Amino acid sequence: MSEHRLRSRQPIDAVAEAPGDLYGGTGAVPVRPIGGRSPVAFRVLYVCVHNVCRSVLAERLARSYLANRQGAFAEHVYVGSAGTRAIPGQPMHPYVGDVLRTRDADIGDFTSKRLTARLVMESDLVLAATAEERDRAISMAPAALGRTFTICEFARLVGLAERGYEGFGVDAFDHDENEGADGSEGGVARTAGNIVHAAHQMRGQGPYVPPVTDDIPDPPPTREAFEKCADRVEKGVWGGLGLIRRVIDHGDR
Repeated sequence: MSEHRLRSRQPIDAVAEAPGDLYGGTGAVPVRPIGGRSPVAFRVLYVCVHNVCRSVLAERLARSYLANRQGAFAEHVYVGSAGTRAIPGQPMHPYVGDVLRTRDADIGDFTSKRLTARLVMESDLVLAATAEERDRAISMAPAALGRTFTICEFARLVGLAERGYEGFGVDAFDHDENEGADGSEGGVARTAGNIVHAAHQMRGQGPYVPPVTDDIPDPPPTREAFEKCADRVEKGVWGGLGLIRRVIDHGDR
């Protein structure tokens, strides 16, 4: 696996503390300390409460998804995670490690991180496990409302946008092959950002879905429960990222 295939985003405050300015794990690369949101890279942040279970599953399953795919999107997306009430420096839950191993996902060099307003504002897409955690992230940085969703909500909304539900979503999928397909980070960020905007437009436009339907709650402390949680996380992560990847790398809907 080439080193540039996986990139994960840390809060800038943590970069100076990381040995060698590396975000750990197979395929990690130097993290570029850019102030504010980047005009080129596309940064995805997964959020739960303690950043030891659901958001870790999402981050590591997303990294695994990207590592096994070619194309501009996989090359230029950064993935990270944080918790609204996380105690920094904690390891992932042991069951999370067990579940990730069975799915051939990387478990190395992880420690929990606390969600901050700065981290929310630096992310191009914030995906929380539940509506409560999503709303907490928005309360920290209200300007991020249009790019903050739950994991399952985003997958559902981009699906509606892709199908052009009642006229929505069409502009986001008028893909210019020079944006992203040429390997340009700027092209990837612009196209992915258009899709995120289309998903935001879909809020309130599709069939009503009770918010709890999109929630991925903390699992009970059993291996079976963690496996079921990982199944839901994986489906939501792959559903959302998969649509963006298809548009960027194939130029079609």
